[in-house]
Amino acid sequence: MAAVLPASLTVETNAKKRPLSPMRLLDDVPDAEDLQTPKPRPVLGTSVSPKSEAVAAIDPHDLKLLKVIGRGTFARQVALARHSATQSVYVVKTLDKSKLLQRKQVVHTLTEKKVLEQLGGHPFIVKLYSSFQTDRDLNFVLEYC
Repeated sequence: MAAVLPASLTVETNAKKRPLSPMRLLDDVPDAEDLQTPKPRPVLGTSVSPKSEAVAAIDPHDLKLLKVIGRGTFARQVALARHSATQSVYVVKTLDKSKLLQRKQVVHTLTEKKVLEQLGGHPFIVKLYSSFQTDRDLNFVLEYC
């Protein structure tokens, strides 16, 4: 396991020193069972990648979150999820709409979705199976690899 960097380390940029922020290990991210289960929110819209016919059966209500595997600047969480009917495992990337708006990342997010849809068959690009949104989140259902 990698160690967390001490906050006393500094980086020089433009002759100014600024302290490095301590890194958080993914092991420190709580499991899905440790988090409060949010109340189900109505799904406002869904989208399915056109290159995948078998994915049309992915309904957001059929996904059970198993474990949080990461977080990001815009992603509230990235979690493993199991489809209840097929038992297939997917990754659900949940993006906070308010953060996307505040940081003017809406166009970048829509571009990410479009690129993932168009390059879904490429062996080195993660496959987007479905996307949906609630009143506060955008969600991408992605290939677990």
